[in-house]
Amino acid sequence: MCLERLWSGTWSVVSSSTLCLSRRPGAEHGVAKHISYADKTVFLSDDAADLLVEYAALLGQERSADAVRLRAIGQDGNEVEVDFVLNPATNLASESTNSSVQPPSNKEAIAYLRAKIDAIRNPPEMESEDAPSHSDEDSL
Repeated sequence: MCLERLWSGTWSVVSSSTLCLSRRPGAEHGVAKHISYADKTVFLSDDAADLLVEYAALLGQERSADAVRLRAIGQDGNEVEVDFVLNPATNLASESTNSSVQPPSNKEAIAYLRAKIDAIRNPPEMESEDAPSHSDEDSL
């Protein structure tokens, strides 16, 4: 579905082919991305999209799963909440855009994704039962 920004600032459907958000000539990349998931496309901030893709890849490597809820712009141009179920079989694609549309904030979800990614990349060190404790070393 293609969307066209009207003079009033609202969005109007102009075609039913695919999501085509208005692009501002000379707009910088790095503002937002399209995410394709389960035959749908949504519009997320760069941070949210990049972290979602990274987390999905890490969960796949770990053979684990999680569900993440993000606020986005849907195919109809309205703000939506999207639940992403992430697991080793997740098919997720992220595409850059230079759209002038500002995607909704996902501060809490971004903090959650960063914490989960950090926990996978930097797991807490586990002490082995066979390793001598500091008190055993002191008594030698």
